[in-house]
Amino acid sequence: MDAQIASVEAYLNNLPEPQDQEAPILFFNASTRVHRVSLNAAYSLLTSWALRARGIPVRYLVCAEGMVQCVLGTRPGNPATGPPCRSCLRVSRRLYPGELTHSFSLDQNIARKVQVELANASIDDLMAFDYLGAPLGELVLPGLRWALRRHQLQDTDDTRMHYRQYLSSAASLMHRFDQVLSQMGPRSIVLFNGIFYPEAVLRFMVAQKGIPVVTHE
Repeated sequence: MDAQIASVEAYLNNLPEPQDQEAPILFFNASTRVHRVSLNAAYSLLTSWALRARGIPVRYLVCAEGMVQCVLGTRPGNPATGPPCRSCLRVSRRLYPGELTHSFSLDQNIARKVQVELANASIDDLMAFDYLGAPLGELVLPGLRWALRRHQLQDTDDTRMHYRQYLSSAASLMHRFDQVLSQMGPRSIVLFNGIFYPEAVLRFMVAQKGIPVVTHE
């Protein structure tokens, strides 16, 4: 895979400088792969290459230990298991050129504050959690249901801890995404599915700003 990626990047780097001076298209998919490239991650990468080959500016938004727990790293019944950041970052570095990449980390202060605020919350309270006008309880719910492999969540200590991990991560993501959007001002966003919570949070935020969003799966 490395040889193919290097070959494509060499081709793209030898193209004339883009004449398009408009804002870039931002690609984000934090929920498509961990240890290797998935089909959906490949679709995203190929699409970005096609745009770059046409001279359209592209940027990649990449998670760099930016969540307390991610959807693909969740281990049902074992919320103390941390996310697989090392292997995920290794794949990201292989896929995306550093000069086109915007990485984000976890805002520890925000995450800790939300965890404390929700320490004694029930499942119903967590589902109804709103943060700075964003219905995070609703936005993270589909990904949590998928990760735990059940639609009706049980009000257990483990489930509540998983939920708090997602919500505190989502609150941090809101602040990180706001910084990126303010700095970059992308013309549009391309997201994996728009349902798992990292992508769902960004989709919600850009919708408030009137930025077009394309989702794929």
